[in-house]
Amino acid sequence: MPLHYYSASVQPDSFSLIVYSSYDLPTSGTTLTLDDLALETLTDVAIPLTEKFTTRVNPNPATDEIHVEVPTGLGMVNLRIYNYGGQIVANQDFEDQVRINVSELTAGLYFFEVRLPKNVIYDKGRFRVADHGQ
Repeated sequence: MPLHYYSASVQPDSFSLIVYSSYDLPTSGTTLTLDDLALETLTDVAIPLTEKFTTRVNPNPATDEIHVEVPTGLGMVNLRIYNYGGQIVANQDFEDQVRINVSELTAGLYFFEVRLPKNVIYDKGRFRVADHGQ
């Protein structure tokens, strides 16, 4: 089933698929089984889907600082670090590599995102901050 956009210049990045039954009376407990579903589209994502993400974060676990490294040639990227509650605890633009001070962070698990220009997520991951002084 082809999708037709209202405007050729603005194409959504998501859509909803609604399936209706040809049966005229709704029945609870009905199951829909799809044995083949394929979606194809042209996107403006700059990274091929087959490329492996190669962000390096070390040491892990960390106590004082982490060293974050991405492949050369990506240009300026943005690193966001989130705590377990989803709050941003660090936000840094860099190219190729950066050191982030984590000595003020509470020990625990943290998540990171590396974003390319135009807010495209390049990579995600996690690291642990150990108790300071260990």
